[in-house]
Amino acid sequence: MFYIQNLCYNSITMKRMRQGPTKTTDNPAQTLSSVVGRRIKKIRKARNMSLAVLSDLTGLGKGTLSEIERGLRNPTLDTLFAITTAFHVPLSSVLIDNMDFLSGISSSPAHGSSVDARLLARWDEDTGTREVYRITINETLQKSDPHAPGVRENLILLTGFAEVGNTDNLLQLKEGGSVCFDGDKPHQYRSLDGKATAVLIMFYPDLNA
Repeated sequence: MFYIQNLCYNSITMKRMRQGPTKTTDNPAQTLSSVVGRRIKKIRKARNMSLAVLSDLTGLGKGTLSEIERGLRNPTLDTLFAITTAFHVPLSSVLIDNMDFLSGISSSPAHGSSVDARLLARWDEDTGTREVYRITINETLQKSDPHAPGVRENLILLTGFAEVGNTDNLLQLKEGGSVCFDGDKPHQYRSLDGKATAVLIMFYPDLNA
């Protein structure tokens, strides 16, 4: 388990951090569905993976995956995690291109049953990749399947009252509260009083490190 003070405030790490996007674009090519479709297809082709294989790994139909790749379907956050987990890549790999990110072009938010997430920053380290998201949490329960091995999540609640963590070890958070938990185990999010907002930091280990 790792802790938030070791993630965000180390001066050396912050120097290596790519600052998040600060402007948006009206270009339709930058909508979530088109960016995601282009990135998913590129990663799949680079792995010489067929739609049938990706379907088997994710539990998603080939028709659904084909529509996502063509930008005809706006995937949910759970769907994106299923696909990126199958690829063993960070979620941000399909949300936005690196050059767009460095140019300050904002990614569109990804929507789940309870959580909406917008990428703020990402950076690479010797042992993996870290991502920072601003998220909103609604009162609907969102259950998340395990991500790739070694993924860790740190959440700091900015506003509201929420229940977050591994399914077998949930923690109720008030404003300013934080929790660290294993992203490679079942976990869930739910606001307990209206809408809550939080910063979520995710760590993806480099399995080849």
